[in-house]
Amino acid sequence: MRESTHRGDGPGPGSATAPAALFADARGILLLDQERELSRRLRRHGIPGKPSLRDGYHELLLGAEGLCEHVAAVQLSVEQLDRLAGRDTPAGLLFGARADRGVQPLRGHSGESVTRGLENLGPRLEHLASAGASYASWRGVFVISEGRGRATPSPTVVGVNTATMARFARACLGAGLVPLLIVDVLTDGHHDVWRCAEVIGSLLGDLFDAIAAHDVGASQVALVTCVAIEGAGGATRAEPSEVAAATATALRNVPVDPGAVGFLCGSVPFKRFARNLDALRALRSPRPGFAIGRALTDPVLAQWRGDRGREASARTVLLDRLRTLHAVGGGDPAPWPGTTADDRVGRSLR
Repeated sequence: MRESTHRGDGPGPGSATAPAALFADARGILLLDQERELSRRLRRHGIPGKPSLRDGYHELLLGAEGLCEHVAAVQLSVEQLDRLAGRDTPAGLLFGARADRGVQPLRGHSGESVTRGLENLGPRLEHLASAGASYASWRGVFVISEGRGRATPSPTVVGVNTATMARFARACLGAGLVPLLIVDVLTDGHHDVWRCAEVIGSLLGDLFDAIAAHDVGASQVALVTCVAIEGAGGATRAEPSEVAAATATALRNVPVDPGAVGFLCGSVPFKRFARNLDALRALRSPRPGFAIGRALTDPVLAQWRGDRGREASARTVLLDRLRTLHAVGGGDPAPWPGTTADDRVGRSLR
């Protein structure tokens, strides 16, 4: 391995990475697209989706000076992770890949889906570890609705998704990878912020019950969850202080190391996500990290346009946004409260 204070020799081998390392020092995870989706996104920005420009895009991001000051980990496609093997990458940056294979509708549960990808999971995770991944991720997607005589997420969908995530976590540990569990509650619907908190709290309680049933300890996983906000059709937009209070209530279900928790930007506009994260960090110690994808990289692509002459200005856009997310939430937050059975909220979804 070549020695350097700035760059390392490719992703390190999958090993005993601590889950909290994915969000060390309140940094974040940069979630990048799978190959096919990246080609589509490039074309939407007027950039040909050919392999050389896909590689150029990743070089643009990973070559940004100071990236590691704000990002602890980067999630790549399996193909990109393979291509990084043996190449110089920023020292101290962890790499991972998505292990699930997307969602599919669940028959008899209109509007709801379950995540697929358990087939051949063990060998795929072993490949990720051999390619240098430190973690693998699995995303469960949930929708809140109250109409048509039933509420969602339904107990069936919750049960299937949390059991699948638990099996994934167990398999990750067997391959020497940190399981990154992503709980994504979509912003569709007409619910208010407290209904969202109730759903998130219930989901997290069920998820940690499921992983315990599969002999996975809460300290062995990292968690990404969305903040509690109102649905897109909600009548009242919650202020950051209310979002933070509602999310803190939901997180009483989380027995995981508080340093191993990050918040997902998802479809929330960047500025609103930053304000919500600021308010959350005022309540939580250690300051939680973040996970962000297109809300960060779309402006970078718009600035870059596939032109090498625009790389410096595109990297400035990238680092300015990352600096904002990393810096918000200073001050002296309260310690993370312990979790007891009496603390749990929102278990009515069971």
